[in-house]
Amino acid sequence: MWSFGMQNKGALEVPVELKTDYGFMILNDYTDQKPTPHYILGDRRKGTVMHFKKKTDFLKAVKQLGPGGVIAIYGQCTVPTWWGLKKADLVDDEIKEICKDRKIKISEETFTRCVCPDVKDSER
Repeated sequence: MWSFGMQNKGALEVPVELKTDYGFMILNDYTDQKPTPHYILGDRRKGTVMHFKKKTDFLKAVKQLGPGGVIAIYGQCTVPTWWGLKKADLVDDEIKEICKDRKIKISEETFTRCVCPDVKDSER
């Protein structure tokens, strides 16, 4: 099992199980007033997790993924991890184009993880 963590505004570190060949998260590291994107890319085949502050660097890494397989977006319950980011910080169109070129299937399922502090780890 490969996992990559999600920080809930410094309150809770939550590991996220990577259930597909590739997975990514887009986080807003700051606030709605000062949105700062943080891109995370997991590669289960290689067992790697990469963090990016720049959208261009993230997309470059996605272009270097091995051909085939499945990629999914990973998030959290209640509020999207990318809440507050500008539309220009999101990667929907670019991911679709890259995956088509790399013959990587985009999962129809979005994997979510509960980050509520009152929930037991066994229930996440």
